[in-house]
Amino acid sequence: MNKQILLIDDDEDELYFFTEALSETRQPYQCISAKSVEEGMKVLNHTKPEFIFLDINMPRINGFEGLELIKKQDTFRNIPVILYSTAITEEVMEKGTLQGAIACMQKTGSIITLAENLRKFLDQRSLLPSENPVSLT
Repeated sequence: MNKQILLIDDDEDELYFFTEALSETRQPYQCISAKSVEEGMKVLNHTKPEFIFLDINMPRINGFEGLELIKKQDTFRNIPVILYSTAITEEVMEKGTLQGAIACMQKTGSIITLAENLRKFLDQRSLLPSENPVSLT
């Protein structure tokens, strides 16, 4: 059985894009998705993914607020969260790390580039301690 990655992103195109890129990595991961933090929290009540990729810019509850909610829950707190956005800056990385994100990943306009970034991240994850944040842009 494949391991699961939860992508929380309100953009339908991004959900498709991420799933395709993850498939291109040829790694044993399946993407499950949620279109909002609220929906993501419901998904987490039924499954425990290996990673959560969390978009920052979403309506109602943004990614930083979602990260805070996830890290407050004992059941979800240890699931590694990666902030996933078009706007990864030093400030975003610092704020995300302080809130408990293990990494930040830049959204790209290319499935091939995203697949390469995901592959690098998934390969490095087995080598990095969880307290070392990474930025893949």
